[in-house]
Amino acid sequence: MVEDKIFQQFVVNVKNNNDIVGTISNYVSVKKSGKNYMTNCPFHLEKTPSFNINPEKQFFYCFGCQAGGDVIKFVSMIENISYKEALIKLAGVQGIELPSGLVSNFSSEETDKFKIIYNMLSEASLYFFKVLASASKEAETARNYLYMRGLKNEDIEQYMLGYSFASPAKFHEAVLKSGKYSAADLERSGLIVKTDNGRYFDRFFGRVIFPIFDRSSKVIGFGGRTIQLEGSPKYLNSPETAVYKKNSAFYGINMAHDAIIRSKEVILVEGYFDFISLHRNGIQNVLATCGTALSPYHVKYIENNVNKVIFLYDMDEAGIRATMKNFELFSKPGLNISVVKFEGAKDADEFINKHGLERTGAVLSKAVPFTRFLVDYAYNKFGRRDIESKTAIINFLNPHLRSISSEISRNQYITMLAQELNIAEDGIRELVFKGMKTSAQGGGAVREDGGAAILSPDASLRRKTEIDLLHSLIQNIDFLPLFLAGVNPETVKSPELLQMLEMMLGADNLSLTEDMQSLCAQSEYAPLYNKLLAVPLASENASKYFEDLITKFNNIIRKEHIDELKMKIREAETAGDVETSKQLLQKVSTLQKDNV
Repeated sequence: MVEDKIFQQFVVNVKNNNDIVGTISNYVSVKKSGKNYMTNCPFHLEKTPSFNINPEKQFFYCFGCQAGGDVIKFVSMIENISYKEALIKLAGVQGIELPSGLVSNFSSEETDKFKIIYNMLSEASLYFFKVLASASKEAETARNYLYMRGLKNEDIEQYMLGYSFASPAKFHEAVLKSGKYSAADLERSGLIVKTDNGRYFDRFFGRVIFPIFDRSSKVIGFGGRTIQLEGSPKYLNSPETAVYKKNSAFYGINMAHDAIIRSKEVILVEGYFDFISLHRNGIQNVLATCGTALSPYHVKYIENNVNKVIFLYDMDEAGIRATMKNFELFSKPGLNISVVKFEGAKDADEFINKHGLERTGAVLSKAVPFTRFLVDYAYNKFGRRDIESKTAIINFLNPHLRSISSEISRNQYITMLAQELNIAEDGIRELVFKGMKTSAQGGGAVREDGGAAILSPDASLRRKTEIDLLHSLIQNIDFLPLFLAGVNPETVKSPELLQMLEMMLGADNLSLTEDMQSLCAQSEYAPLYNKLLAVPLASENASKYFEDLITKFNNIIRKEHIDELKMKIREAETAGDVETSKQLLQKVSTLQKDNV
């Protein structure tokens, strides 16, 4: 049905735009482990992490309780809501509209609660904007602050900047008086805070307001900058809500996305004013994180859309270490990651306002690869006079060298360091590669992270080989033609492999290439399929490993056939049937010659 196709495409679109690592890290703390991420399972009690998140497959699996699935399944489980509610929620987070052809598939209860939040945030943004434009003394003070920061009225309008009165109740009392929204609605939207004694106050009172938009220009949250209050945080952001997740939000993405796609380059800044100052001056491929560190979701968006990243962070000691952590999140081969250190200015906002667009553009064009920048920083920090300082340099750079995803680039930098420091290259290599995980060379008997085999040790060789074949097919659908060409399906006994073959042959291309998790979820063997999806293939050369598995399986079938013929030969000899015995012996001889 056309409607089913639209629904499937909608699901795939939502999953592609909601990174599973970034989404899960909104709920629990995750830690990188090799190519994947691990954490204690949020669905059962455990002391040792067994909850595995695979960013490549966009899939989670717990080896303890066998919970597994895609990003939508996780949100539905963690929030105890239906799959459709989780789907709508994640679509809303990324500003993805519900296709008109699917409206009838969802109840009003499933969609209305998100509409209320979106509508409220949009109206709040307009309210704050009008307050800033008002004739009040407070508004005048706020406007003068923005003028002092180099902004003009047209900038205030373009970026929909606003102001919230210093009275901590003025905004929410006006909203409640209108009767349109309840206090609970305001609290769910992150616009008010409830005190221990049950009273409310406006979250952003006395602050200049920066609306945060999603890619489709829906307001999802706010940032507020104080201009009057003593002792309060300089900046305050919206809390996590149904539509705002700080780990998946970029400030300015609604204005910058098209320019980023065109240029294949993104400039990352830290603050709202950094973004506005660069963007209003014509540098449009710029984004700011909303008062948080770069997350796996941010990285996924970047790697999907650009070939070059320029960090315009404050490159002091803290900024450099933050950028080192950010660097570790990237894994796209060939991605150029560079940095700019502004001389005579603390940030991009100050630099461009002081020196103008032309000089800023010249500085950006000379952005330094981050590794080269880090090496020079280490030289200046430790000096390179003696063995102690050189050792300190290598120890400082070691975590970064390990995090370089390209082995070629890592080797080039190791060679460069050895030459520049006049020390043995082998010594640097030994330190860098010590303890680094190497890929397993073998395969077979599919193993979990903890080393326990998925199948019991007493499983037959045929059973193990069939499950290994199934594992390879689930991990790489491109192997299906090779399997069909090399294996007679009638010789397969595993019900799990047979059902997967049936589902794969009956599925459309979208399901096979983009939505394998949903395909697996349809089966009674979903727990095993989920486990095989979660565990990566152990062999570096997956194609060669799969070809060897096919050969191994066919040899097993051939041996079974030979054993069956030998039994018939014994039966023929017992019956004195010499002719039949000779014919069977000839078949055995032929099969044994073919056996590899």
